[in-house]
Amino acid sequence: MTQESQASIADTYKQLNEAEKQAANLEKMLDNFESKLESILKEAQAISQEELKQVEEPKQEEPKQEEPKQEEQKQEEPTGDTQSSH
Repeated sequence: MTQESQASIADTYKQLNEAEKQAANLEKMLDNFESKLESILKEAQAISQEELKQVEEPKQEEPKQEEPKQEEQKQEEPTGDTQSSH
């Protein structure tokens, strides 16, 4: 081997080591990113579930309020019948 080829091999080896370090660093950054993303998604799901519960609770209460209105309408009907019989 000539000195040039040995130097070329040495340079290639250094570049390979640097690339491996960069790849390891990128993998760590990706792991951190994925962890943060999972945390954000869990928080978003929790918020979404809370909002759904808040929306569902008033819906459950609304029919209870509508029932007396129906009874009032039923009470009005007999008065309408008595007026038509006069």
